[in-house]
Amino acid sequence: MSIDMYQQIVRQVQQLTPDEQLKLMQELIEMQLLDQQIAEKASYLRATCTLRTPDVIQLATALYSQADFFLTNDKQLSAITEI
Repeated sequence: MSIDMYQQIVRQVQQLTPDEQLKLMQELIEMQLLDQQIAEKASYLRATCTLRTPDVIQLATALYSQADFFLTNDKQLSAITEI
């Protein structure tokens, strides 16, 4: 996703009421429990990268869940080739 597209989406979301924003988030965001497979993937990433533990947990969860996209402005995270 380009930065222009992201900014356009943010502007559109900001025009929604708080209730509409909450409903949209509930439709778009999937919660994932931290299970053994995610923990093992996070452990591997932590051992092989210089990322912090919270970052590798988020990344491992996205990889495990086969997320459609992973939005970040963290340059270290965006350098990971698996995402």
